[in-house]
Amino acid sequence: MSRPLKLLLCLVALGLFVGPLSAQAWLFTADVLVRKVGVARRNMQHGETKLSSLAVRGTLHLIGDEARTAASALGLPFDPASPEIFVPAKASYGFPGRCRLEVQRKPTVPGPRLAASNDGGKRSLDTSGQHITVLEMFTDMACPLLDGRGGYEGPMALMRAAGVKRNVVTLGRVEGQQIAYVVGARPQQTNASSLWVNKETFQPLRFVDRQSPVSKELRFIDYDWNEAGRWHPRRIEFIQADRLIGTFTIDEALPNPSLNDAIF
Repeated sequence: MSRPLKLLLCLVALGLFVGPLSAQAWLFTADVLVRKVGVARRNMQHGETKLSSLAVRGTLHLIGDEARTAASALGLPFDPASPEIFVPAKASYGFPGRCRLEVQRKPTVPGPRLAASNDGGKRSLDTSGQHITVLEMFTDMACPLLDGRGGYEGPMALMRAAGVKRNVVTLGRVEGQQIAYVVGARPQQTNASSLWVNKETFQPLRFVDRQSPVSKELRFIDYDWNEAGRWHPRRIEFIQADRLIGTFTIDEALPNPSLNDAIF
């Protein structure tokens, strides 16, 4: 009997040889994945400096009813034949656990504020009584995932609220390109809530909530721009009932700005 065969028989006898492992056997659990998302984001730097706060500026593009409602709140003209508006916006992050998204108005232009913030899970809306879904999705869904530094509980609470099945973890591709861990659903399963995390960087790529009365989805696109040190995606897409209702596209980022605690 050859030596390799003897070794194999010994392993079988000891219960150590279980045959080829499937790809599924090597996947992280949902809990480990969420912790890795937080660790990856805590370790991110801008240049040689770790981020303690971040401000990003860009354009908020609202579509359909979202545009109509926001235009009414802001006193802006609205054309039903072209139901969309573009407004400058700013997102501020104070680590851990605080974020805010607000429409930027010129100081010389009077009018109501349009903003939403999340301070450790406590949401505050300043929308002149208007229901702006994009702002609510940002504070409720984007903040817990993009902060990361707020800890483990925020993303886990988000997954529980959306009914994400944490015992289901598979591999899939986002837009047919990036390989991602998929928590809560099979890659082609469209009727289940799920969290998609980049397999290499552990950046959140998608979050789908199918448990809400109206389904909601966020997509985080392009972390490879350098302005925010790969901490913040260049673009966030807001989807409701499988329809795009808004985007937030970033033009510039300011690392470690001095933020007034009162804004949260």
